[in-house]
Amino acid sequence: MSVFQRPKGSGRWVSKFQLRGKVQWTPGGPWDTKRQAQEAQRRYRDRLEARRTEETCASFAERWLEEWARPETSTQRLYAAAARRFADQFGPTPLSEVERLSARTWALSVPRSVSRVMNTMYEDARNLGLVETNPFSNLRLPSTEKRGTITPPTMDDYRALLEATTVLGGYGPEFKAMIQFAAWTGIRQGELFALQWEDIGVTEVTVRRSRKLDGSIGKPKNGETRTIPLLPPARVLDDLPQRPDPFVFHSPRGKPLIKGTHGWSWQKVKAAAGVETRWHDLRHFCATQLLE
Repeated sequence: MSVFQRPKGSGRWVSKFQLRGKVQWTPGGPWDTKRQAQEAQRRYRDRLEARRTEETCASFAERWLEEWARPETSTQRLYAAAARRFADQFGPTPLSEVERLSARTWALSVPRSVSRVMNTMYEDARNLGLVETNPFSNLRLPSTEKRGTITPPTMDDYRALLEATTVLGGYGPEFKAMIQFAAWTGIRQGELFALQWEDIGVTEVTVRRSRKLDGSIGKPKNGETRTIPLLPPARVLDDLPQRPDPFVFHSPRGKPLIKGTHGWSWQKVKAAAGVETRWHDLRHFCATQLLE
């Protein structure tokens, strides 16, 4: 326990103490008297001790979402979904008793985005003194998405994909235009989903927004508006059906695009074309064609 004046001789008192090997500064100071600083320290220490013994995984996950709320709505939804999955798995377990092996075993069974959120949550708990270590840090989980070598679709692959859009029936022409537009602009998937008619110029496209995984609209990945040249092969929007909303591309039912409905159509087209590639690889196709 340490109570002292800061700056020295100022007559104002602050306090700090060690709890489980970590220095804790008592919040709320400085105080006018040494006694006030000592009393604040005692109350704060008792509160930390009580939280350590009473806090479960479920209770802290709920409190964390409120006390450490993120400003972006999409981030709030992502964190809430991850916290619910964590609470379902570890609910009554004391927060400090989740072992590293248990954390890694569970992390292997959920999307990497979930385990990353739990790593953030435990760091906040550790900084508060509720836990001594973070069981989700440096788990060295195997990558599920990154590739060592990027192989963009060839021109033959591209043509096969365009021809295969007939498998979608009446929705085929719109999806074909979507492939052409993405392949020759290099626009990201979320940006494509959020593209509006006001963004389409005569010779360029302005990217102002992106649709997030939870369906909300936010800024592009780098947070900045940018323009993309609208090359002749990408000028395929004239025959798209006009919808009552401002978006350029839509789902088969005329709704704004989201990852799920788009992915269903993309899987059918890939299977019909006999081409195994990701939608994201159309960006690499674009870069390759521009270089050539």
